[in-house]
Amino acid sequence: MSNFRLNARKPKNSAGLPTPKGELYLLYIQDIVSLPPVAEKGILCNGDIHLKNGRRFHILYLTPSTQKRNIKSDGEVDSRGFKKKVTGNFPGDDLEIHQFVKNNINQGFVIIMNSYDKQYHRIYGSIENPLYFTGDFNDDDSGKGYELTFEQNFADENPLLFYNGTIVLDESAIEDPDINFDGLFARRDGSNLNKDQVDKWAEMLEGKFIRENFFPINNQW
Repeated sequence: MSNFRLNARKPKNSAGLPTPKGELYLLYIQDIVSLPPVAEKGILCNGDIHLKNGRRFHILYLTPSTQKRNIKSDGEVDSRGFKKKVTGNFPGDDLEIHQFVKNNINQGFVIIMNSYDKQYHRIYGSIENPLYFTGDFNDDDSGKGYELTFEQNFADENPLLFYNGTIVLDESAIEDPDINFDGLFARRDGSNLNKDQVDKWAEMLEGKFIRENFFPINNQW
């Protein structure tokens, strides 16, 4: 039984109106080092979400007017919890959405979403109990697109978490970069340098050696 005795007074500023919806921020659970700890009342996060090196938040667009967020209390007496679900429509028939569906059908996610108050994002899911999605593709006279549903497999103790920490976006963080590194950097053995470049490096390195060994104090000629 909870030790807290809390009120839930009438909210301010017509908070019951529909929330303006935006893009979803997706986190792959294997990219997460840790979610932030929560304050004593169990909802507000303290600090940032920590990700593995080079990992980032990923963006998923769902048509704002189709987005729905649902939290359902579930379970038997003495084992009740909260089961989260997020749904929405991705419009069109682009290659990228089909690739997303194929490659992530059994992938667990934590979802970060905005809120009406603009102060806190909401966290849906956890590393231990992520959301998994199903996708139904429709192409008929009413429109074309994917209906995506992200849902937890079982209930847990949190209805959701409030988060105002850092969100780092880089959609290409784990893609192979389209950069010719041989044209930017010299290899340690010099095997990607031509004769003129070798002569230039030798000149620079010789100058560095002279400066460090003969003018070690003020590094001046």
